[in-house]
Amino acid sequence: TTRGPVVQAPLERWREVVRRSAHEAPARRLLFALPTAGIAWEAGGVRAASQAELYPRLTEAHQQLPDGAARGTASDGWATETDRSIELKLRVVHDAGAAGVALPIAGGESTRLWSQPVISPDAG
Repeated sequence: TTRGPVVQAPLERWREVVRRSAHEAPARRLLFALPTAGIAWEAGGVRAASQAELYPRLTEAHQQLPDGAARGTASDGWATETDRSIELKLRVVHDAGAAGVALPIAGGESTRLWSQPVISPDAG
């Protein structure tokens, strides 16, 4: 059962989805998907946008947000997971004892993505 979109969602929303999912099913059987691509709003609608495209838009303020996810203003029309938001969301899944996280790869991901810790119920 899905609980609604959590891509570029605040960390608290992600925690709630993980917590509720673990309440409804054995955590060790849960696998969460955390897309690495961002989204961009354009005149024709919404499209996926790579970190490589969106990272140049990040400011120091974006990178210091408590939940790590970056969002442009309404007029900018973009949002993306950052290295920090992915790390924080991976830790939430690890702490819940879930089976793991799938990271759908779109291309153009930050090279730091590949140094994220491996998440499994046995990881420390």
